[in-house]
Amino acid sequence: MWAADFEFSGPELRMCREKRNLGLGLGPFPLFQNQFPSRTMQIINALEALKVETPHKVDVRKLYDQENAQVMLITLQPGESLKPHITPVDVFFYVLEGSADIRVGDETQTVGRDHLVESPKDIPHNLSNSSTAACRVLVVKAPRQSKPGRRL
Repeated sequence: MWAADFEFSGPELRMCREKRNLGLGLGPFPLFQNQFPSRTMQIINALEALKVETPHKVDVRKLYDQENAQVMLITLQPGESLKPHITPVDVFFYVLEGSADIRVGDETQTVGRDHLVESPKDIPHNLSNSSTAACRVLVVKAPRQSKPGRRL
């Protein structure tokens, strides 16, 4: 539903008039836009994000942490790996640089740059780097994991 599709009175009419007076027009903008808290753009430099301590003892940086999702950047040096574990939420891995050995369930594949691998919740998975160069993997959990995963 879009605001331009409805008649307004009260605060909604004032909001439409303010937008029009600013040269923004009436739409399209969501009808209930004013009911959600406004947020400003946030830009995070992944390489400057703080490292997070994990049981895996590798370079993990938390880039995004909201109720609907969590995003981590993992850098694995040659020979490093995550311990096999199970998460109670769906996860996907996107290889940004290098290649990673990604295990989901009983299957392991070496996955290169610009590939995405899905890992359903409650399925064992892990990452490792058997190459001679560092690899960087973006890990997205959706929704954000609220209870701890289980290491195997």
